[in-house]
Amino acid sequence: MPMRRRPANRSKVFSVSAQTRATIAPTVRQATRINSHTAVFEHATANQATVSSKAKVCPA
Repeated sequence: MPMRRRPANRSKVFSVSAQTRATIAPTVRQATRINSHTAVFEHATANQATVSSKAKVCPA
């Protein structure tokens, strides 16, 4: 569908709603990305601490 140059049939409310979605969406994506990186980091940190403490308590 080709884009129109002028939003002739759009209401003002729709335009504001579209603008709001465009503003909010990157923030939500960014928060999700940050949370997934944090989760991976926390998992790696916890896993490394567990392995290190086992080696000290029960040397092989």
